[in-house]
Amino acid sequence: MARAAKQVLLAAIISTISTLSLSCTHRESQMGAGEPTSSGGRCVSCSDAAGLPPVITPDCSRCTNGWCLITPGTFTMGAPAGEPTRGAYSEDPVTVTLTHPFEIAQYEVTVRDWAELGLPLSGLQPAGCSSDSCPVYATWYDAMIFANMKSLAHDPPLAPCYQLTGCAPSDAGRGIICTNAVETGPLYDCPGYRIPTEAEWEYACRAGTTTAFYDGAITVSAVPAGYNVAVACYDEPELGPIAWYCTNSGRTAHPVGGKSPNPWCLYDMLGNMFESTTGGYNGQSYGSSPQTDPSAQLGTFTSRVERGGVYFGPPGNATCFNRLGIPAQNPIEGEGIRLVRTLDSRDN
Repeated sequence: MARAAKQVLLAAIISTISTLSLSCTHRESQMGAGEPTSSGGRCVSCSDAAGLPPVITPDCSRCTNGWCLITPGTFTMGAPAGEPTRGAYSEDPVTVTLTHPFEIAQYEVTVRDWAELGLPLSGLQPAGCSSDSCPVYATWYDAMIFANMKSLAHDPPLAPCYQLTGCAPSDAGRGIICTNAVETGPLYDCPGYRIPTEAEWEYACRAGTTTAFYDGAITVSAVPAGYNVAVACYDEPELGPIAWYCTNSGRTAHPVGGKSPNPWCLYDMLGNMFESTTGGYNGQSYGSSPQTDPSAQLGTFTSRVERGGVYFGPPGNATCFNRLGIPAQNPIEGEGIRLVRTLDSRDN
């Protein structure tokens, strides 16, 4: 990405976040799966008072062939007022309940995954990452085409979740921009693969944790004096073991699965690649009223939400609550894909 383009991206990041204050709360949770402060019976803790590295013992028992079962539950989406990088208006906390089980990809979509569907590879291989295990660069529309193609390739075939106009699968991987995208029916009724909603993405990212990173809180003391914690590129001790970001990536994407997974055994939920969601962005929060099964917002806003941070981004960008609003018609470097699929009683 050209320097000017990266400056525009960082300006967008700055516009979505503000500097507040937080002290790290050290905790361990052994509560049941699906509860707001649960780690699903797993032990999750941030760095202890002795300065030991973060400890995550992931539960991979619900993951099979690269897909992990996520059970329904209630959690707090967004960030409390004390989070140092919380958006001033866009990331207020709200209680969200998800009532549908779903499966989520354990890894970001790779070059190999893309090629296996017979889609063109032109422009998808990240510079500096040559393995077929590298994540693909893909636009928001690329992600929907990939989801539809994967649905059709399933055995037995599944009904696609998206109807796209002004583009075709043969256009995928070339910075594709479609003229319109709509759902083929009610979101949670679609049996095929799709892009996660913001709520599904954050629920899966947090995996029962409540801190900015799924292995601990932001280390405010590590930020150089005089720098804004929201946008400073610094060595974040809690983030290093779990994510590729500005100080440890060499400014390139890396093969998936190279860092420690979150408590639900999902890799690279933070860092490496931005991950597309079907959330719309207008700079405002989710609202204060509790929500149940938030829907997709494909045509509601002109900007959509990318989640999880990126290999060239700062630690403050790679949190479970950070939202980056990007115009749907404006592809950016570092966009990746992670798919989900609603499961019904026959799938459990």
